Amino acid sequence: MRMTLSPKGLLALLPMIIICSYLTIGYASSYIGWYGYKKWQHRKRSASILESKERNVFLTQLRYSVEGDIKMNNLEVYMEKGFYYGKHTSKVTDTSHRENFPYQITFRNPDDKRLFIFIPEEEFSRYDSCASHSIFLKIQEFTDTLELHVLDSAGTSATIKAWK
Repeated sequence: MRMTLSPKGLLALLPMIIICSYLTIGYASSYIGWYGYKKWQHRKRSASILESKERNVFLTQLRYSVEGDIKMNNLEVYMEKGFYYGKHTSKVTDTSHRENFPYQITFRNPDDKRLFIFIPEEEFSRYDSCASHSIFLKIQEFTDTLELHVLDSAGTSATIKAWK
């Protein structure tokens, strides 16, 4: 006995096919993105002091001054423990010390996403380890004055000096 689908039956089946396809593609994309990039293997920094406190990695907020033509009233410069995501979710905070530099200085300007804040390359040698947007420390103590550079989309620049 051969079954055939009427046009009405096919029309009723089409939404189920679309929903199943959508869910399958979404799951596959998430799976490939998370496991493909292995996000739990890369060191993270929190997006704000609030997130740092929620993750229980916040240590201290640094004081700062801005020299130049760019105004930054709500800049956040703070020290926190370095952390990783859990293997299956970014909500888990793994602070196990897998590295020689368990502490980091993090900075962000919540008022203006168009600002580019960076550590100048000539400053790299002053720290235990660092990259253009992160300073990593062996111990929790920080005695130097940190200098960050800021550029905006118009080419205006400023210097941020931060200290404990």
